[in-house]
Amino acid sequence: MKKIISLLIACFMLFAFAACAQPDGEKDNTGNTQSESETGSETGETTGTIDQTNLLGGYKLAESIEITEDIQAIFDKAIAKTTFAPGECVPLALVATQVVAGMNYQIFTRFVPPLKGAPANFFNLIIYADLQGDATVTELIESSFQVSDFMADPVPGGWTYDVAPAVTDEVKDAFAKISEADEEKEYTPIALIGEQVVAGMNYCVLCQVADKKSNSLPILQIIVIYSAIDGHAEITDVYDFLEGTPSES
Repeated sequence: MKKIISLLIACFMLFAFAACAQPDGEKDNTGNTQSESETGSETGETTGTIDQTNLLGGYKLAESIEITEDIQAIFDKAIAKTTFAPGECVPLALVATQVVAGMNYQIFTRFVPPLKGAPANFFNLIIYADLQGDATVTELIESSFQVSDFMADPVPGGWTYDVAPAVTDEVKDAFAKISEADEEKEYTPIALIGEQVVAGMNYCVLCQVADKKSNSLPILQIIVIYSAIDGHAEITDVYDFLEGTPSES
């Protein structure tokens, strides 16, 4: 039964995306034809990654993850062009922005399917807003993370997912300890997705993960960490963003 539900969700998402995806990537967001090398820098060959530089054409982490009225309006305009019903897609955090002929926005989004009992899914939505104020979803980057009991009332000891996305000092401290102990990776928490009270705390967090030993672009992952009462912190689960989503590739 779970396999059937998953298949139905996959079909629904592909159908929804078909209404908003751009054609073959031969044109940029302004309608101008680009060469292959130009298209790569504008449309993001590094799907799911973030470039923190201030260079024109590079993504930069948002100074604030807050979904302001302006960001909400852009999100609503873009979603209105898809087959998503109102309320199915909820923007949780502004992740990054990219200056083009207009602006690209990476918005971390929760999708609750209309199918009863279907799990909630999480996406990094790429939305292009042009200089005239129009907005379109150009990429839908799915996470492997799902919440099967999102619609159920939280039970004592269970996960609470409908939390404020702002990263708390406790979460920052836990990731600082993990980064200090890890010789290869640096973790930057971006948005809090869920939390669970145990003998200590479990946190589910959207993170930027950078390689300490190379100049490769950092990536986005959803990471579950355990923070013990004695201050010890460790990663218990890691969920990647999937590469094989419909796009110009």
